[in-house]
Amino acid sequence: MSIRTRLALGLFAIAVVLLLPLGLALRSLDRVHDETMALRDRDFAASLLLGRMRSAREDLRGAETSLLFIPEVSSRDAMAMQISRLAAMLDTLRTYQLREAADQIRSSIASVVRYAPLEYQAALAGRTRAADTLSNRHVVPAIASVDRALAAAQQSLRERTSERVQATATLTEEAQRVAAGALALAIGLALLIAFALWRSISRPVHDLAQG
Repeated sequence: MSIRTRLALGLFAIAVVLLLPLGLALRSLDRVHDETMALRDRDFAASLLLGRMRSAREDLRGAETSLLFIPEVSSRDAMAMQISRLAAMLDTLRTYQLREAADQIRSSIASVVRYAPLEYQAALAGRTRAADTLSNRHVVPAIASVDRALAAAQQSLRERTSERVQATATLTEEAQRVAAGALALAIGLALLIAFALWRSISRPVHDLAQG
């Protein structure tokens, strides 16, 4: 094998060895990137959704109060619109792995859908006591149940987000250790290859000089 060939092979081997830590670091960074994207696309989006649902719950409570004291078609329609608005968010809530909260809210909405028309009819007929009874015994507790479910979902999401942040931090530290270890190993191997290459080239040159 000629000196030129040995030199080319040695340099190629050194380049390959030095690229090893880069590949390991990129692989570790991909895992960190995946966790970060999960935080952004799932947990952060779920937090925004819970905020919108809490706002819808407040609007539902206001619509129920209007329905009780102002029994008009506009109040009834506003109540129905807020119920539909809140119900439309439930499927999305399930996709964020908050099914327990979604099921509880669905059950509460079903109770509101059942008793709100009865409350409206009683208020419209001037049966104030009956309307108050329906509101206090069924509709208001159902809306309060929605609020408790949202609070529980928020707490669950907060704990899950904290775990993901900790996992991401652990992956980052692991990536740093892997990159540092791989770089040290690569430098050591590169030095060994360089030394072997120097020996391989210097010996024929030395023999030629002696001759």
